[in-house]
Amino acid sequence: MLCRQQWIAMVLLCVCVLAAPADAQSRRERAVARDLTAGAAAYEDGMYSAAQRFFEDALKRANDPDQIREATLWLVRALYRRSRHEAVLDILDTDRLEEAEPALRQVYRFWRARSQYARGSYEQVIEELNAVEPAVLEDAEAAQRLRMFGRSYARTQRHESALRVFEMFDRNYPEDPEAPDNLLDWAGSLIDLDRLGEAEALLRRLIEAFDTTRASQTARLWLGVMLVDRDDLEEAREVLDALIERETLPSDWAAEAWYAVARIEEVGGDFELALDALVTGQEGTREQAVVNRGRLLRARVLFRMGAWEEGIVLLERVISAIPGHEVSAQAQLELAGALLEQERYSDALEAYQHYLEAFEDDEGRANALLGRAWTLLGMRRPIEAASSFEKAYALHPGLMERQQALFKVADSYFQSRQFARAREEYLLMTKVFPGSDLIPLALFQAAECLARQRKVEEAISEFRAIEDAFPASQYAEQSAMRIGGLNEEISEWERAITAYNRLMQGYPGGPMYADALHRRGLIRYRLGLFQEALADFERVVEKFPQAASAEQAFYMRGWCLYLLGENEAALTVSDAFIQRFPHSTWTPDVLFWLASYHYNQGLFVEAERRFLEVTDAHPDGALGDISLYWAGRAAMEQEEYLKAIDHFNRLAKEYPNSAKMPEVRFAQGDTLSQLGEFSGAILAFEEVIRRYPDRRLAVLAWGRKGDCHFTLGNEDPARYDEAMVAYQAVLDSPTASNGAKLQAEYKIGRCHEKTGDAAEALARYLQVVYEYVHNRDARGPEATIWFTRAAFTAASMREAEGDRASAINLLERVVEANVPAAPDAERRIQKIRGDLGAVPAA
Repeated sequence: MLCRQQWIAMVLLCVCVLAAPADAQSRRERAVARDLTAGAAAYEDGMYSAAQRFFEDALKRANDPDQIREATLWLVRALYRRSRHEAVLDILDTDRLEEAEPALRQVYRFWRARSQYARGSYEQVIEELNAVEPAVLEDAEAAQRLRMFGRSYARTQRHESALRVFEMFDRNYPEDPEAPDNLLDWAGSLIDLDRLGEAEALLRRLIEAFDTTRASQTARLWLGVMLVDRDDLEEAREVLDALIERETLPSDWAAEAWYAVARIEEVGGDFELALDALVTGQEGTREQAVVNRGRLLRARVLFRMGAWEEGIVLLERVISAIPGHEVSAQAQLELAGALLEQERYSDALEAYQHYLEAFEDDEGRANALLGRAWTLLGMRRPIEAASSFEKAYALHPGLMERQQALFKVADSYFQSRQFARAREEYLLMTKVFPGSDLIPLALFQAAECLARQRKVEEAISEFRAIEDAFPASQYAEQSAMRIGGLNEEISEWERAITAYNRLMQGYPGGPMYADALHRRGLIRYRLGLFQEALADFERVVEKFPQAASAEQAFYMRGWCLYLLGENEAALTVSDAFIQRFPHSTWTPDVLFWLASYHYNQGLFVEAERRFLEVTDAHPDGALGDISLYWAGRAAMEQEEYLKAIDHFNRLAKEYPNSAKMPEVRFAQGDTLSQLGEFSGAILAFEEVIRRYPDRRLAVLAWGRKGDCHFTLGNEDPARYDEAMVAYQAVLDSPTASNGAKLQAEYKIGRCHEKTGDAAEALARYLQVVYEYVHNRDARGPEATIWFTRAAFTAASMREAEGDRASAINLLERVVEANVPAAPDAERRIQKIRGDLGAVPAA
């Protein structure tokens, strides 16, 4: 048996053996506890890196569930304070969440939400916090939960949910340190919802209750801006001045307050004071982002002042100062917009492209794509514009912007005349946005696409459907108007009149009424119903003097009166038109018509004056050169040849490329010949022949050149040879009329007669006579004149040579031709016979 001492020894041995593990566990727990205590102290002292190491050591040693829980939560806090949000999410991963008991799992989710919030992942914040009950959190953490909820709802545009949370926080934690910030966020969401009255009340409450907080300073700034926006400039200035005077106001906030003061001056129209305020704000802060915002605002003021180049330089400084910053991004967009506004399309396109390459914000990129598309439209590159609008439509978060972008996709294809594709896009827009205000216009444009494809009846049907579906829309009346226009395009005049009648009956007070009445008048004019057309035009002028169509209606009254034979009334109306619409596109036509009327009436002095009035008043118009030509012709009719030359010379100088130049050179030759300047006239005719050989005038110029040489032959007989060369050119011309050729033949005869070659002269005269007699198809007024002259001249020559029988025979050819000179030929025959007694017929 064992003695007592042995038993005691064995018991002690067992106790020691059994106590060893318990002792080790106790030491481990004590070490973990020391780490936790040290880590907590370091955390309290703000030494989060050291605290992190203590908590990590504790977590490595701990095997007690409570200590593991405590170490994990402390480590998460330390990492959060060090902004190691990815590390927090790694520690509190899915596995750890699943292992934790329900209450602890919710705490872990709370800290995951805080890290997600710090990362800006607001959707994930909302998801995490929805799984956290406030009861499992400490009071301060429960308050933080509500703050994160509210802000995350606000940042994801769920403002109504945000408002409920802000109100709950305000009710449950009115004394919380974040109460002022909660009121500020609450007011911000109300501003986003355009509930400005409620927002203003919250801002005033915040300023009154928490006057010394930074949130109250922001509230004063917001309130000041809000007052500026509603034109309450006096109170706005008071609020902002009070804010600026605060010595404790941070410099960047003082700058923002000055920027708001600048808005007051800008709204008041004092742009110089606005610029001064912006410069004062900039100079008071060293915060580069705030300085750049001031430059951005200065650029906007400069643009309003028309100082585009100076504003553009400022924007370029903003962009280069902090590349990639939010203000730089905004400046880049505004720079591109300013260049677009100035129609510097290439520079604008480059600026928008730079934004797309440098910045990743979806809304900003979508706006850049929109600007790029508008720029491409300005450059007349609609296909590329369509592609850019389409990308903006896919990317933009704004509903109105997306609607506009998709609509402009269709418009771009329409502009490029791809009407089938444009129609598809317009109809797509109506399906994607069925409640859009653009639906009537999209359907109108879709119908117009059919019209442009010459599918007239289908287009008319769709325009009628728009009338029925949207009777209160402006596009209903426009559709009715378009139906009338389409019927005009296919010459369905009666259907068009019916359509316009229907429009006037259905929309008696509508903006299209005057145009419909006017269009009906134009159709009636086209159909020759001048009295009815006149009545329509009179109604337009009398009842709708401000309508766009009133001007043409006034103009058409004159034509109707003229065609009705009421010349004096037409003249009166035309003169009245010029007085009332001196800058009308039709005024040159009216002036020209008045001048032509006086010319045709033989009132050449008045005609010349009015033709010159057309040119002087509208030198760049289509009638400038033509009117100057006819002014010269009117002067010629007055035998004011020097004035005529001046008009023709002016035309050649001011309109060297005028289509009237051949006539001008010819008229110059004619005028010079009337002045006896035959050598100068010959030069003018030669220029016509040389420069316009294929024109009918070239043939006439050959003839007139021959006439000038013929006249000069009195002093220089060699000129007769030159004249015959010119006349022979007429005879050889394949384009010369029969009358011109008979004239040339006759005048060659005259040249031979002048040079003493009577036989050749007679032969030429006889050629004229017999050509006329035997070629009945070529007879005309001009040919008749030269036939008559040739017959009488040849008869005189035969009579002078004593061959009176031949003379009578030639004269009888005139009688037989029954030309206007036939009675004169009869009397001449009788005279010859009377002088000789009876002369037997040949």
